[in-house]
Amino acid sequence: MASGAKRKRQQYHQADMEAALEAANNGASVYSLAKKFGIPRTTLIGRIKGHHGEVQGRPSVLTPEDEEALVGYAKYMSDRGFPLTVRVTKALAQQIEIKRAKGRGESPRFKEAGPGKKWWRGFKRRHPDISLRSPDQLDKERALMATPGVIFEYFLMLEDKLTEANAKNKNPHVIYNADETGVDLSAKISKVIVTRGEKKSPSRRVGSRDHVSALVCVSAAGQTVPPMIVFSKGFPGGAYTEGGPANAIYGFSDSGFIDEFLFERWFTKVFLSHCHKERPIVLIVDQHYSHFTLKVLEAAVANNVVILGLPPHCTHFLQPLDVGIFAPLKSKWALTLEVMQAANPHFQVTKRNFAKIFNTVYDHTVTPSLIKSSFQKSGIFPLNEDAIDDRWVKMSAIPGEKFSSATPPPHPSTSASATPPSQPSTSASATPPPQPSTSTSVTPPPQPSTSASATPPPHPSTSASATPPPQPSTSTSVTPPPHPSTSASVTPPPQPSTSTSGSDS
Repeated sequence: MASGAKRKRQQYHQADMEAALEAANNGASVYSLAKKFGIPRTTLIGRIKGHHGEVQGRPSVLTPEDEEALVGYAKYMSDRGFPLTVRVTKALAQQIEIKRAKGRGESPRFKEAGPGKKWWRGFKRRHPDISLRSPDQLDKERALMATPGVIFEYFLMLEDKLTEANAKNKNPHVIYNADETGVDLSAKISKVIVTRGEKKSPSRRVGSRDHVSALVCVSAAGQTVPPMIVFSKGFPGGAYTEGGPANAIYGFSDSGFIDEFLFERWFTKVFLSHCHKERPIVLIVDQHYSHFTLKVLEAAVANNVVILGLPPHCTHFLQPLDVGIFAPLKSKWALTLEVMQAANPHFQVTKRNFAKIFNTVYDHTVTPSLIKSSFQKSGIFPLNEDAIDDRWVKMSAIPGEKFSSATPPPHPSTSASATPPSQPSTSASATPPPQPSTSTSVTPPPQPSTSASATPPPHPSTSASATPPPQPSTSTSVTPPPHPSTSASVTPPPQPSTSTSGSDS
């Protein structure tokens, strides 16, 4: 062999080795078996004598059972509209190893940055039944289209899962939709009345340029689940929860948008406590990465909650909250701030009084009739694909059109647009998730085993995932300074005409 040449690695399959060993035990010639199965003769002799183990080279960080469970979890998520990205798969592998290392009483074998490219290549090689697809490059016209095929496959999956949950066109109280929306602390400035000929009309802002996010959840029966309010960078001082939505919880993140730890806390502490007691429950969300962490899916399976993912970049016409709730909510918010400033020129919206004002607007806008109408318009309850507005589904096919099912990079949903059309899909992710089973069994996803079974459970582990960073305290026991007076009444004006609901309750 020339100097510097690479040594050939194993070229045979383990199944061939096992077949050769079995034939050798039955008296077959080693020479003939080596030639037949393409196994080096010395290697085969060594295996017959027991000199070689089952696996060559350095063992993988995760056990075979953990890797099989991770593969099963990826398939489970794909069937529900959440195909995992490489980044998410690596993060899950890191969580599993951290948990295992803690049980062993030693440091994790992955580096702090997590599994690298070498681990990923080995993982794919060890599990040839999974594959990675890259999104096709689409021109602008194609990217603007939501194809009929995407919608058709989505409704097939939705019908299948609602049937399993005994909720197809019945039991609307077990169907939920949750999403986040950003709310500006300063209202959009409307046109003002001035003396004819005036070229300038100075107007003071009613708040800062900052924003606060609200995670909202509603059911097809017209009910609401307490929201989560997320501040940017930190909690405001004082009694910032005073007058806020009942049973709401509060958190903060650097961006002011929800992350995986905040969603985990809301899902486990609020949603599971306030959703209907009947099971199974169906929760429909978008494909933001925070919605399908290991801890969330473990809690979902343990509590018989089926989490379904909406097709990427289609939430503006498939998600009830986007279809009929967020736009009226933001419109009422802006109008309320304008009226309050008109009544009190010194009025200011701050993070400290946000919850109180938001609660009033929320109660007057998110009514049972509006919620039910939104589920109906999005075709979820009653189940009706034809309820989708035709302007969102471009029926003219483009010759040679190709789409892929690769999951786009995660991004927080901040859109409140319910009145189209300026939120077209720009993603290459148009191919739907794999067609789900047509089974009508109401049995929930199988509870994964905690033993080292070779059969992969729906997700890698049933125990709690790696302990996340300490969550910010939501306690309201801090002695606050006096709540700033707004002078003007917090009760908003009559429902603006942009709402699709009936009269407010």
